[in-house]
Amino acid sequence: MRDSLEEVLKDFDPSKVVIFNWCEQFSDIPKSYHLIPSALEKMGFYYTGCDSACLELTQDKVATKEVLLKNKVSTPFSKVYKRGGKFLNGWHRFPSIVKPQLEHSSEGISKESIVD
Repeated sequence: MRDSLEEVLKDFDPSKVVIFNWCEQFSDIPKSYHLIPSALEKMGFYYTGCDSACLELTQDKVATKEVLLKNKVSTPFSKVYKRGGKFLNGWHRFPSIVKPQLEHSSEGISKESIVD
């Protein structure tokens, strides 16, 4: 979102428009996509997708997995490593994908993330 949200939406009537939430962040605030829904709500718009709390939670893959498991939702087998290194500490499922804990969606994942 490069311009102000208010400026972009000033010509739209919140009672007649539903926003397809496509924003990834405010231009000057890295990883701020979770702030967009609350800004839309303050302006009176309805929008698609999750609310701010859910988006903020799901940026953290470990915290999200904890919530899912607590609510008896099955998840793929995984292991959290605090930092990179040569030791797999018992990991034996290959091929595997290494993902950063604190990135949204597929950010930080590349071909080099596949471990054989």
